[in-house]
Amino acid sequence: MEEAIIHFLKENNYNYTKIENIDLLTNIHTLYTSNIPNPLDDRVANYYYGIYYAIQQNYELMKIHYLKSIEADYVPAMYKLAEYYRVVEPNEAEMEKYYIMGIKKNDYFCLEAFEKFYQETNYIKIVDLYTKIGNQERLTNTIIHYFNQSSSDKKTEKFILKTISKMEELDDNAPRFLKLIKNIKNRKIDLEELDVKYTSCGKGFSEAEEDFYQDIIK
Repeated sequence: MEEAIIHFLKENNYNYTKIENIDLLTNIHTLYTSNIPNPLDDRVANYYYGIYYAIQQNYELMKIHYLKSIEADYVPAMYKLAEYYRVVEPNEAEMEKYYIMGIKKNDYFCLEAFEKFYQETNYIKIVDLYTKIGNQERLTNTIIHYFNQSSSDKKTEKFILKTISKMEELDDNAPRFLKLIKNIKNRKIDLEELDVKYTSCGKGFSEAEEDFYQDIIK
């Protein structure tokens, strides 16, 4: 039975996740080989029913089963429904909704797909997401990737600079240039202090400049 399910899925470019329950396996096998549905109140069953109806291009039934699976907290269904709204029925808001559901459950596939999509359209979305979920490694890599591009966008760069300045602590492995940007952005110049420290004491611009650089590289 399992081999027939695997073959059916593979033929239609879907991966198989092992089904341990023999009754569930029998139910899915009957659906896939004989086109005889007998829906079960089970999140894995609803997921495989959703796949079946996606292959049949019966998207209304697909959505019904994926949503039932999602209601039961089954992450692969979140990813599949997000992909549906990315590819088949383009709807960015719905796509993002289901990717983020999966991301909040620490799903790697949702995270990768979300990042790949917005790298082409909206870096602010990626930076904002990684800030909110506290993934500094991914946030740092996204910022580096953005600044390594030949193209630029002032709105995105302003958002990234604000994000860097709000980081409470940078990991030891964070690139040095991020720490410098953070220090520069957070440097507050007190004009009254400058007047007393540099003008009254006979110091000039070169001393003020040197002190500024020493402050940001500390």
